[in-house]
Amino acid sequence: MGRLNNAPNRIYETTLNAVRMAPNDRRVAVIMRHSVRYPIVDEASVFTAALTPEGVRLAEDMGAKLAEIRPVQWVTTNFVGRCVDTAKAISRGAEYVTGMMQDIRLSHPFIEPAWDALPMAWPNDPVPIQIKEILAMVFSTPDVPGALDVYVTHDTIVGVVAGYLMDEDFDLSNWPEYLEGILLWQDEDELCALWRGRVKRFRGIVNHNPA
Repeated sequence: MGRLNNAPNRIYETTLNAVRMAPNDRRVAVIMRHSVRYPIVDEASVFTAALTPEGVRLAEDMGAKLAEIRPVQWVTTNFVGRCVDTAKAISRGAEYVTGMMQDIRLSHPFIEPAWDALPMAWPNDPVPIQIKEILAMVFSTPDVPGALDVYVTHDTIVGVVAGYLMDEDFDLSNWPEYLEGILLWQDEDELCALWRGRVKRFRGIVNHNPA
């Protein structure tokens, strides 16, 4: 799925605005969907559907604009081509990043048990272990105040993290857009999440203390 409700050149504005809203003295992470891809027409193209030329350009533009707001530190992705290409394009646009990594926890097979359980979840249900693992990954990189770490993945991963943390129910009318993401940072012993203008705070979800 993927909707271009906004003008094509502006599809990443929701994420940019969220990055601007985050506290300047905190290291912030964004878990975001890849850029615009070709249609998925069969089972094989679930894995092979690549970015369109516009998708590459938009990711590069977004990287440049992110770097104007905050220094981009690490860019992490999974092993699917369109996510890898989005991460590379963002890195090119930002011009300088600390490094690029790949992690299987940003893949749909890893998150699938939590995704399948999401429609039956109730507010304040325990956060699934897969979500906790993703959060531990996000907060395992060095805590550089003011820096931005980017995690490129699929709509289902963005949706399941936002679904559990923000009590968001998804359908075709509010599906995660291309290049849209949920922002995360730590404030003392609290996890803070920012999604579509809403901020929620949590205690006891992330046990890892970043170096």
